[in-house]
Amino acid sequence: MSPAAALLVLALAPLAAAPREPVAIDTVVPRGDGSADLVLSVGDGCAGSGTTGLDLTLPPGTAVVAVGDPAGWTHRVRGREVAWTGPVADGAARWTLTVRLAAEPGERVVVPARQRCADDTVVDGPDPGLTATQSVVDPSARPRPAPVVSAEASPAALGLGLLVLPGAALAAVALRSRRRRPGRVSSARA
Repeated sequence: MSPAAALLVLALAPLAAAPREPVAIDTVVPRGDGSADLVLSVGDGCAGSGTTGLDLTLPPGTAVVAVGDPAGWTHRVRGREVAWTGPVADGAARWTLTVRLAAEPGERVVVPARQRCADDTVVDGPDPGLTATQSVVDPSARPRPAPVVSAEASPAALGLGLLVLPGAALAAVALRSRRRRPGRVSSARA
């Protein structure tokens, strides 16, 4: 092996040996309608036995629009939870999820994940995530701050309340006494 090739192998060795996350969000593709496609992959969290299941729990306020399965896999959606099952997945398998994210741009969105393995072990975390951008969040699903209501009343509002409330009370009394006049016969009794 030439010295240049040996140097290249030594330089790339840490990258090849670096552990891959058990579950990763590889790509986030905005759809332009307030939804985004998430493309997920699995690493070797199963220590060579192979992945046979993948479970995700989406953050509150996030809605599942569509789910894509690798060949031979099926999925189940229950609220914010998506569970895939299938034959042992190879390294090329990809799971897709179209979602409406309820987040603020710049917010870190974490998606708790569980990888189920062919040898019946389960790998929890580290959980994949993404940083929300303006193009991948649903503006209508964003959390909105609660309205601020002042406990102090302005003098104008207080004066209006002092005029309106007694007037409304007098109108209610007049209406009630008008209905109860003696000597009137209603059409229901006739």
